[in-house]
Amino acid sequence: MGSAWLAETLARHDSARLDRHRATKGSHVGFAATKIWFHVGTGRSRRRSELAAAAGDRHSPLPPVIEIELPLPPVMEPHRRQPNASPPSYDVNDDYFSVEIHYKGFFCGLGKKRIYMDNKIDWFDFCNTDTWSLLYVDDFLGILECNNSASTRVYWCEPGKSVGDGLRSLRGDADIIAMSNVASTCKNIMLYVDHLNFLDGIFHNGTQQL
Repeated sequence: MGSAWLAETLARHDSARLDRHRATKGSHVGFAATKIWFHVGTGRSRRRSELAAAAGDRHSPLPPVIEIELPLPPVMEPHRRQPNASPPSYDVNDDYFSVEIHYKGFFCGLGKKRIYMDNKIDWFDFCNTDTWSLLYVDDFLGILECNNSASTRVYWCEPGKSVGDGLRSLRGDADIIAMSNVASTCKNIMLYVDHLNFLDGIFHNGTQQL
């Protein structure tokens, strides 16, 4: 098996895979690269660390191998869902999730009777629990043309709860981590924009005071 032939075959395979992903997911697809070493004797693909372990010693000579650079699985960037588009189907083991943003409305009522009225709703898909941050929240609000002033507050809602008892503030790193932990199992997280800072007085350390 020649290394040039193997590289050309893998390149054709991964080029076709990239085209398929772009056709189904849009243009928000990118590829990173990793290196795989093919054992000449068996034709099995293994990473260099695995070959070293198989040799019994990290410093031992490695078996004859062919070095090939392969793309990692496609990396999706967060983006706004198009009108009438279907939500993505996430794998239970991946790090992606969607945020459902309720904005340009206002809170009305107190406690468990609280509701969010006259709002618009938009979704942003392929957010990633590993890279999720307040910078994305600011970017999304800008795309939605929200007036992100000093008085604007954003809250996320715990799955299975309502705006009356499940809102949590989204201000700092601890809030981001808490939301990311939930997003690892719940793939659609709701955000609510408080344009008038109506709720600020009833929250303490990010938790609602009932």
